Amino acid sequence: MYQRIFVPVDDSETSNLALHEACHLAKEVGASLKLVHVVDLAQFGWGGTEFLDATELQKSIKQAGEQVLARPGPRPRSWA
Repeated sequence: MYQRIFVPVDDSETSNLALHEACHLAKEVGASLKLVHVVDLAQFGWGGTEFLDATELQKSIKQAGEQVLARPGPRPRSWA
C-alpha cells in the first residue's frame, strides 16, 4: 500500500495526533516515515516585524524545529 509517509509536524496537538496515527499506519503497512518541521510564517507578518532581527528569528525557528523533531514520542520500533 504505502512505502513512505510524509508527516509535517509543528508541535500542535493536531500534528502530534497525526504523527501518532502515521506511526501506527507505518507499522501496519511496513512503511517508513519522513518528518518535517513546519512553521506558519504568517504569524510573523503582523505589525511590528520591521523591528525583528531576521537572523535571530531564523535561528530561533530552527532551534524550535530541532527540539520538536528530537522530542520522544510515538516512534516506529526501527527508530528506537
